[in-house]
Amino acid sequence: MVISIVVMLISILLPAVQRVRKQAQAVVCQGNLRQWGFAFKTYLDDNKNKWFDMGTGDHGWVSSMWPFWRDEPDVALCPTARRYVPLNDPNLSLIGGDRTNAWVGWVQLPARRRACAMSYGFNPWLYPLDLSRPYDFPYWRTDNVRDGGRAPVLMDCVHHEGHTSSTIGPPEYEGPPWMGYTMCTNRHNGGINMLFMDWGVRKVGPKQLWTLKWNRQYNTANPWTIRGGVRPEDWPAWMRRFKDY
Repeated sequence: MVISIVVMLISILLPAVQRVRKQAQAVVCQGNLRQWGFAFKTYLDDNKNKWFDMGTGDHGWVSSMWPFWRDEPDVALCPTARRYVPLNDPNLSLIGGDRTNAWVGWVQLPARRRACAMSYGFNPWLYPLDLSRPYDFPYWRTDNVRDGGRAPVLMDCVHHEGHTSSTIGPPEYEGPPWMGYTMCTNRHNGGINMLFMDWGVRKVGPKQLWTLKWNRQYNTANPWTIRGGVRPEDWPAWMRRFKDY
């Protein structure tokens, strides 16, 4: 009788404990992103408000920001995504659901002869790949932009960069989408955490990603937005339960 009562109490309390634990992890994740925001703002203040360029080497932004986080490596890891899963791991499934929450990418820093774990992705539309190329105009290049609260900087991601395009749709399955929206996942109970260029941090729903101002020319009325005519049935099955934007 005693054992059955204990088992019943555990079954009642465990979901609540897990819910509180996930909420705490989300709070720590947002704290990490705020620390990154402070570091980015410090870098920009010292660099005439200009973002990096790929000439800095070793994965661009990761290398440029290394002095700011080398003594605090945990700031690069979301609490729900600390376990590294190799791409060739047979346990890694593109339809793995919760496995996405455990994904951590390794970013190699050859010049420093080491690799670092990273579960956040940077918006690569902030800094140009090559200043001499005319089609690099969409890049923000500076943090002096209007409505910075809609321009993403850093976010929960399965890659060290959050690649996007208004012409690319969502991944068919919840899992590491190696092409397109590498941040399109459900890491924090209905979305991901994101740092914006006004240095605010907030939760963003998976479908909301297509409404943000990723670069100067990003079409926020693209076919994957309500303004662009998307229908609930157009989304992959795993995304249909999330809020529309």
